[in-house]
Amino acid sequence: MNKISDEVSETTNKYLKKMSEKVRHNLITMLSFAGSGHPGGSLSIVEVLTILYYGILKFDPSNVHKPDRDRLVSVKRARKSDIHVILADLDLFPIKS
Repeated sequence: MNKISDEVSETTNKYLKKMSEKVRHNLITMLSFAGSGHPGGSLSIVEVLTILYYGILKFDPSNVHKPDRDRLVSVKRARKSDIHVILADLDLFPIKS
């Protein structure tokens, strides 16, 4: 194991794995419903975004304009679907069925 994974508690690790699975499921559901998108590319960054949004970033969904919040700038193209799934899960906008 590396230093970072040694510092993550078992509870946190299980939570992040569970959230990654949920994001993957919701992402596949969304892409299937839309009838478009690139699941391979979108799925390739799920764990990174999950760890950032649910574990590392200083980000409060109830106060998105908080001045000292962290901001994520992504240069990987076509990852909007990943971020949309996570932000919807954080109740920043409703999920339409």
